[in-house]
Order: sequence, then C-alpha cells, then structure tokens
Amino acid sequence: MAIARGDLTAGETQLNAALDQLREFPAPLVAWRIYAALGRLRLQMGESQSAREAFAQAAKIVEQIAANVSDEKLQAIFLNSALVREVLEATHVLYH
Repeated sequence: MAIARGDLTAGETQLNAALDQLREFPAPLVAWRIYAALGRLRLQMGESQSAREAFAQAAKIVEQIAANVSDEKLQAIFLNSALVREVLEATHVLYH
C-alpha cells in the first residue's frame, strides 16, 4: 500500500520485513513474488544493481518451484504466467 501511495522507502521497508519473515518461515510461492515486487520497486528508485539482485532471487525461486512440478502442463502454465515471464525477462535484460 505504501508503494501505491508513492512512499517507495516505506514500501521497501515493508517488503524487506516480509522477506525477513519468510526467512524464518519459508514460503517459496510467496517469496518469489515479494522479490519480484522488490525488484520493480528498486528499478523505480533507480537502484538497478539491487533490482537485479532481487529479480535474480525471484528467478532462482521460480526455477526451483518449476523444477518441483512434475505435471508438464502445470509447469508450463506457471512459467508462462505474466508475472513469472516479467521476472525472467527482467533478470535477462538486467544482466545483459
């Protein structure tokens, strides 16, 4: 909500707090989305290096999730979802 209000600093604080909770109580399906949001936020803040790191973390988790989905159709649906594609493309663009 802070990001929607334009308070990027508070938004970053909230996202980092969420990631701290996820380190204690892992939830990959939530974590990759938070890393993706953090990557987008940091791009808005002009912090391309830390955005790259956040997107890389999101992509790593996405790949782990996809590797653990045995149903190829479900895996394809996940990997082709808009947000997953955004993460993977952002990772590729920011690294090249």
